[in-house]
Amino acid sequence: MSPLNTIYRRLFIKKLYYICLFILFIIILFNKTINNKINELSILYNYSLTYQNLDMNLTNICESFLNIEPNQLVARQYENYSTKQHLLYSWKSMNDCKLFRKSFQYLLWINKEELNYPIAFAFTVYENIDRIARLLRLLYRPYNLYCIHVDRNTSNEFYQSIVDLAKCFGNNIEIIKRSHSVSVKWGYFSVLDSFLKCTQIMLNNTKIQWKYVMNINGKELPLRTNWELIKALKALNGANVIGCTTKNGPKKRIPRRKPSFNVTWIKGSFLVALRKEFVREEQHLMKIPDEMFFSTLAYNPQLFAPGACREFYPPNENDNQSTFVSRFVIWKPKRCATGKRYHTICMLGVQHLYNLTKRQELFANKFHNGFYDAAYDCLEYWILKKMKNERLTGRLDPTFNPQFYANLHCSKNHV
Repeated sequence: MSPLNTIYRRLFIKKLYYICLFILFIIILFNKTINNKINELSILYNYSLTYQNLDMNLTNICESFLNIEPNQLVARQYENYSTKQHLLYSWKSMNDCKLFRKSFQYLLWINKEELNYPIAFAFTVYENIDRIARLLRLLYRPYNLYCIHVDRNTSNEFYQSIVDLAKCFGNNIEIIKRSHSVSVKWGYFSVLDSFLKCTQIMLNNTKIQWKYVMNINGKELPLRTNWELIKALKALNGANVIGCTTKNGPKKRIPRRKPSFNVTWIKGSFLVALRKEFVREEQHLMKIPDEMFFSTLAYNPQLFAPGACREFYPPNENDNQSTFVSRFVIWKPKRCATGKRYHTICMLGVQHLYNLTKRQELFANKFHNGFYDAAYDCLEYWILKKMKNERLTGRLDPTFNPQFYANLHCSKNHV
């Protein structure tokens, strides 16, 4: 073989070598692209499941209840209907943390408005770790602040499960120490005390500059997404959300010793949304029963509590401006469609779903575990669906109207 042929042969082999390398590179790149597409499809599939948390059977049932008010005969079929087999994600122990995190990581879409308006949430809990986990999943954002008070009457195992759950979410969840917790009894100061312990921790937190605090229990669900909550709170124009019912009563709840200043005792609700400045002020005031504490401060403007209403506006069904927007609650003697009450409060069921989607309140109370579980699951599905649409469109639900909150009596006339 001549020297020239040898050179041509070497050049050909070298060229062939580079061509093979190029082809190999293309194959690797193609496989990587295909794998990425498969992973994207898998993520999108899990993403869609996360936002419904139900299999298709219960999803179809929920869509029906959310869009059409059922007759009582149909609704009763779901009174004791167990939905556990339809749930895709639930919390049982810390061993579920990795999987459970996947079930809410896609919920954590952050927009600038939410990031710049952190909210604080104070939980009072005593049972049902799974529902607490699901409630926290709906409300959790890494820029908000959370505090959980676990009833002292609960077991150490339950307390530890709450600690584990908090660790699974993030370090912006504070747990009241076991030694500092109280035994909560309905209608007594202990209800208020558990909340005050949380607010003290929150006021001492300098990392998260929260604007409002809301107290939450494990038997309710939000009717608003986090973004909607922020829009509603901003629309309040610095007012608090504190319900009121009657003046100077009931007498058995009024302190026997008359204060040295002028005050009118007001009965209202313990379930509230409070300005940070209001919370800082009430830390220094006298302790009175839970259902009179906030309402008395809120409707005595001469006490100058930040955000207090200048006039007393009792609830009136014919006056939307007097709506108690903190909670949707059906109190006795109003008709209870499910026929079951807990502390004079109607237990919600699938009969209420259609109406709930059209309400302006921030939360719905109460849901009882084992009683119309489908109602809880379907309302959760509805909120998750709204959160999904916010993420996909970058817009709020078209039915949400922040102006409703701006038109409330107290939003227009407060300290």
